[in-house]
Amino acid sequence: MVRFTPQKMIKLIVIYIVNIKWIAEIFHLPLGINKISTFLSAFLILWVFPGIIMEIKRKNWMKLWLGIYLIDIFCGWLYNGFEFIFVLWNITNTFLFFFFFIACCVCLKKKDVIDILEILCAFQILNCILNIYQYVCLGARNDYLGGLFGTTRDCNGYTFIYGVIISGYILSLYYAKEENRRLIFTIASIMIMAAYADIIGLLLTITLCIVITIISMKMSIRKVMMVICGGGIVIVGIMAFKSDYSERFQYFMNFNNLLKYIGFGTNSSGGIYGVSRVNPFSQINKHFFKNDIFLHLFGYGFGNCAFSSGQKILQSEIYLKNPSFSYYWFSHAYTYMETGVLGIVSYVLFFVNNFIYSFKLKRNKGMSKWGLFGMIITVSAVILFMYNQSLMIPSGYMMYFAFSVPYVMNNKNDKTQSKRAWRYIYLDYKIMRKHICRTV
Repeated sequence: MVRFTPQKMIKLIVIYIVNIKWIAEIFHLPLGINKISTFLSAFLILWVFPGIIMEIKRKNWMKLWLGIYLIDIFCGWLYNGFEFIFVLWNITNTFLFFFFFIACCVCLKKKDVIDILEILCAFQILNCILNIYQYVCLGARNDYLGGLFGTTRDCNGYTFIYGVIISGYILSLYYAKEENRRLIFTIASIMIMAAYADIIGLLLTITLCIVITIISMKMSIRKVMMVICGGGIVIVGIMAFKSDYSERFQYFMNFNNLLKYIGFGTNSSGGIYGVSRVNPFSQINKHFFKNDIFLHLFGYGFGNCAFSSGQKILQSEIYLKNPSFSYYWFSHAYTYMETGVLGIVSYVLFFVNNFIYSFKLKRNKGMSKWGLFGMIITVSAVILFMYNQSLMIPSGYMMYFAFSVPYVMNNKNDKTQSKRAWRYIYLDYKIMRKHICRTV
């Protein structure tokens, strides 16, 4: 009997995202093959949709979060109208991720979660090899040095999420006194890769993850070792960045330049990208909404600011009129443009609930490491939400899987959890064949 379960589908999606970009480059496959993960996710969601609905009904915070977002979308459409093709495109950038997160919560067992995390950690060896090859042999630098995630411009977003997940997992295991050997290799290699790829946000985020872990630990020899090792790893990362980007290093040593880079200060253009990473809202209010209270609350409407770098048919009128205003590079700016304040509130609610749940779980002695992992992932996601658009492209599936980890690991009835979603539909090729034969 051959069975393909939702758990296997989730594993397939995560492993596919981690490997398809470097495989596509080696075998000269079309880069659009990466989008297959979107179709796999859509199939998974349709497959277990009854279970997803049941889970939403059981969780009040999910009903509140989804209710706010849907009301926001409908109000935006009433005020601005919508185009169906842009709505479909935007669903793949938002709702698929949310439903994928719920599907992971409902379908995965504890063993599945650990298997996926261990597989991701194992791929770090291959990631190191590919990074060395790309750096030495191909001369890849900056946004084009991605290791597992190839040498295309968006590879940094994938590296950011992947690095945060495996670093958070190893730090959580160290916190629980279950890991020693892989700590230095994993964290140091991620920091060095981030330095040579010029991913400053990842350098700062991993540093923050180390600090969160240290603060969470009780005073002991392990905590002292964590302080020493963590501090040494951070210094190594900084030195690696300085060795390859000495001019940028000196630039960031000036505090005013650092503020300008992230969009603080008096620069009305909002930093080096034309959009402030910290506060794009005042810029968007000034240049687009122009103090229209309805636009401020609900934005231009879900889908009406759509953008795709490869397909002109998926480029909205607002983008075509304002191509120099790079709102589509940052998740928070993109969300605010389309769904206004209520759209931002729905994301904030999602992040806050995950953090509170993880924080409470950390106080549970048996689950504390998964609570710490959830806190690290949520804090990193908030940074990512402001840093780039990687939560809205296929790399986001890795992060939304990571969001589900504390919920799955805290499930009291592991077997029931996995059965609840897919008891309705179960792919069993022998049963399907019998049914088809009877029908014929």
